[in-house]
Amino acid sequence: MKALYPSIDTGMALNDVLSRDDVRGVVMPPPPKRISTLAREVLLAGKHVYVEKPLVLQETEAYELINLPRKRVSR
Repeated sequence: MKALYPSIDTGMALNDVLSRDDVRGVVMPPPPKRISTLAREVLLAGKHVYVEKPLVLQETEAYELINLPRKRVSR
C-alpha cells in the first residue's frame, strides 16, 4: 500500500494505529479467519473500517460488526 500511496501511514501493529488520535479509519486486508476479530477491535476503538472481501466467514459475525457502531452511539 505504501508504494501505491506514499503519503499514507502504514503500520504492522494494530494497537499502535488504534491509539493514534489522528487516525480516523483503517483499511484491513487480513487473512479471512482474523477479519472479524480485527475489524471488531477497530470499531471498538471508534474508528472507521474498510474490510476487503470477504467481510466475515460467518453471517452472525457480520451482524455483530454492523450493529457494533450503533450500540456505541446509543450509549
